[in-house]
This record gives sequence, structure tokens and C-alpha cells, in this order.
Amino acid sequence: MTEWLLEALHFLPHHYTNLLLFCTLTGMRASECIASVRLIKNSESLVEGQYYDPERQILQHYKFPQIFIRRTKAIYISVVDREILRIAQEIDQILPSYYGLKKAIMRRSLSMRIKYCRKIYASWLRQSGIEPEIIDMLSGRVGKNIFLRHYYRPSSDYYKRRVLASLKQLQGRLIPEKRASDGGIVE
Repeated sequence: MTEWLLEALHFLPHHYTNLLLFCTLTGMRASECIASVRLIKNSESLVEGQYYDPERQILQHYKFPQIFIRRTKAIYISVVDREILRIAQEIDQILPSYYGLKKAIMRRSLSMRIKYCRKIYASWLRQSGIEPEIIDMLSGRVGKNIFLRHYYRPSSDYYKRRVLASLKQLQGRLIPEKRASDGGIVE
């Protein structure tokens, strides 16, 4: 999975690589990721603290239920720091679309496996020792288990620090040195 992502990051244009990186570092589905980038690029939602809460370091998807909370698929929050947020902000003025990403991948004879971004995110967090309940919550999978729904309340600071530390390691692994010289994302 990671090999596909690294190959796609190497061959795709800058705005699509940033979109794939943002998808991987937030664990969102492709449609959610594109909607999130649109909200981030809308400076009003960031300035007013409506979408990104800098104090808690989360994207507040729950404030936009018409976009992020659907009958069968929902995502409530994403833990991000300023660097991950900057990846989305650096996407070109022309916002990428799912169809455009698909075409760009096909033009470069790569297979369309954007779902790998979400799998890489969840796998990386689990390998970093993050509890499955936290990963499920961040991925928008809230279990039917009574313990999870009513009693499990992890300290936000506890999981936020651990998740961000893990994502920083993942980000360091995914962003090759070459991108810094191309004017891409610099860590």
C-alpha cells in the first residue's frame, strides 16, 4: 500500500500529491477529503474557528453535518496540526476533484487506489500503539458496543499528543527529500 502511495506522490502533479498526503494524514475518505480541502481553502471557516479549532488541534467535521455525516458513513473530527493543515492550504487555486485525480492517475498508468490512504492511516496508527477505539472514532466508525457509546471517554489531550506524534513520523516517511527541492512541502 505504501509503495503505491509513494509512487503516486512521485509521479502526480503537486496539488494531487498534497491531496493524497492530506487524505493519508487525516484518514478521511476521498469525498470527505475534497470537501475538507474546500472548507479549509474558504478562509472564513478557518478564521472564525468554525472548522479548525487551533486550541484542540482538530478539524470539526460535526459542524457541517450535511457534508460529513451521512446515513451509513460519518466522520466527526480529525486530529491535525498546523503542518497537516498547511498541506491542504497549499493545494493550488483549482481545487482537485475526484474525477480529476482519477484521470491524472490513469494518465500516468497507475492504478486508482485512493482507499489505500485511509488504510495506511489506520494501520500506521495501530502500529504506533494507538488503541483501536481511538482509530475507529477518528475514522468515523463508532461501534454499537455500549462501552464505546456511553462510557469510553478518552482524554482529548492524551490521544491528541499520541496521534500527532505518530502522524509526524508518517509524514516524515511519506515526504521524500526530493519534494523539498521541487518547491513542495518542506518539513
